[in-house]
Amino acid sequence: MSPEICKDLPYSYSSDVWSLGVILYELCTLRHPFAGKDLGSLFRSIVTGKYSPISSMYSADLRALVAEMLQVNPDKRPTVNDILRRPFLQHRATTMLPDDIYAEEFAHTVLHKQNILKDTDVHDATVLRKQIVETEREQAVCLHVNNIIDVLIVAKGIGTCWNQKTNQR
Repeated sequence: MSPEICKDLPYSYSSDVWSLGVILYELCTLRHPFAGKDLGSLFRSIVTGKYSPISSMYSADLRALVAEMLQVNPDKRPTVNDILRRPFLQHRATTMLPDDIYAEEFAHTVLHKQNILKDTDVHDATVLRKQIVETEREQAVCLHVNNIIDVLIVAKGIGTCWNQKTNQR
């Protein structure tokens, strides 16, 4: 539950980014970022936005992403599109997804259907994939980043479905 929801403020997409940040934090730490003995103390914990940092065994990019997603001020949180544009996530996506799926999943934004890839990005993704496969084999952290991508792709699908349902009304 995001700080703005705890304060009984209106819902926005940045609340979803907060939730993704909580999930990502839990994937990395195997614990909740915020705790309380009761609902009131949990709300206070969330609204202050203080949590234990993620281990330095994770990349600075990943730790920074979680910190940005768990900003108390919703205006300071990245959008889903900003997150999907992160080079370290796109790097992993190019190695994990076939070119056609990558192009389809990253060819537009979640909310506005704006192209976030340059025309050459799909070709660049293929080249990058070959370079990565030839030069490196990441191990432990790879699993966590893949989980992030999965969560973001699911969130994108939910957003697309939600937009389709609301447009039908």
